[in-house]
Amino acid sequence: MKAAILLMTVLSPILSKVSALEMSSDLSSDHASYDGDLLRLEGNVFLNHDLGTMEAALAVLKKGEPSLEFSTIELSEKVSIEFEEKGSLFSDKAFLDFQTLKGTVISQGYPAHFRGKDLDLFSTAIDLTFRKESSSLALDTLHAKENVHLDYLKDFHLDCDNATFSNETLIASSKSMTTPCHLSHIDGEIDAPKMTFDFDTELLLFDYPKGKISSFFPSSDSHEPCQFASNLLTWDHQNDLLTLKGGVVIHDPAVGTLFGENIFSLQQKSDMGKKVIQSIETYGKTILATDDHQTLTSYGTMKLDREELKMSCTSDDQKQLIYENQEVSLHADRASIEYTLIGMKLKPHVIYLDGNVKIFSRSENRPLKKGIADHIIYDPKTGEKRLLADSPNHVLFWDDEKNLKLSAPEIVISIDPVEKTERVEGVGTVRFTFTEEEGKLFEKTLKEIP
Repeated sequence: MKAAILLMTVLSPILSKVSALEMSSDLSSDHASYDGDLLRLEGNVFLNHDLGTMEAALAVLKKGEPSLEFSTIELSEKVSIEFEEKGSLFSDKAFLDFQTLKGTVISQGYPAHFRGKDLDLFSTAIDLTFRKESSSLALDTLHAKENVHLDYLKDFHLDCDNATFSNETLIASSKSMTTPCHLSHIDGEIDAPKMTFDFDTELLLFDYPKGKISSFFPSSDSHEPCQFASNLLTWDHQNDLLTLKGGVVIHDPAVGTLFGENIFSLQQKSDMGKKVIQSIETYGKTILATDDHQTLTSYGTMKLDREELKMSCTSDDQKQLIYENQEVSLHADRASIEYTLIGMKLKPHVIYLDGNVKIFSRSENRPLKKGIADHIIYDPKTGEKRLLADSPNHVLFWDDEKNLKLSAPEIVISIDPVEKTERVEGVGTVRFTFTEEEGKLFEKTLKEIP
């Protein structure tokens, strides 16, 4: 006979003394026994408690002192606890202490499993804490402390040493820097000593992350990911936006390596089943270095757009942006670089610089060349540089080797394709000397820059 009848017989001597909380609970099992202190339930145990509904093959309820309420519940074999609001828990064993408001869950043959909204957490050992809400109890925190694995929204998979779930936030951590938390997502991975899942805002937060995601132009035959590291990372996965801050290093095989201390934003998009980078946008000092010895340093903003194959940069009020290669150094207030895609790598096709432009030669063991202009159009492939001035200004150029001064509305510096020598040509009204005003402007503009 089910314990629905048996329990009434066993417990009838004490029902009048049990509190209203216990009286409101439903209990049933195949067998039951009570010795005045312990209530033992065996076979298809069901408990309807204020904490939630509980099921197991075996349950032992202990009476507390000085109250006659059951202060602890021990559940064994095929344990399931469905909390009122937080989710469900499945394990081999569970011990719940309502005097200390703590609980312990362990599993030996398989991990204990907590199932919440959009997440499944697995661990071989879990600690629980409860809180009182008026006359009832609720799950407060869940602390998984051994062999933790988390599945979130199907695409996120986390392995870590510890994880604490409370107030719609899960914090994962590692015991040492040598064994960081590891998160995988589609074709991306992140390692970090601490990860925070905010389920209210649906943001993922990472301390000192190192990771990789699909690059701007992932190759079908050779997948080289974009690798990154920073002090902080916020991942807005709903909007496919990663924001990095502090000690940022990003290496993308199609672009090069980016360094910076301020904010970097990586916007992703879906393309052929992959989450590729749509754009990278930075704020503050940023250095872009390529494997062919070109660097771009920006002190304002920098944005690289995948669809437009274009980089846009601005300077701040204190420092100009700088573009450099082995031959030339260019300074300006603004820059725009148009790229071509060659072998899944971005190569600068045309570089436009605007606003207080300065040009310097960087060839070793050769006399210095300097120039100032309002605009430069530079072709990195051919080496041609067109220096332009807004009317009535003139481009001013000085070649120390040839003892040449040149003033003109436009100056073209090119490389002779046959002789491989540099050629300087003035366009428009050309003068081979500077006026007194131009000389002062030239010296003032360039005096603080080598």
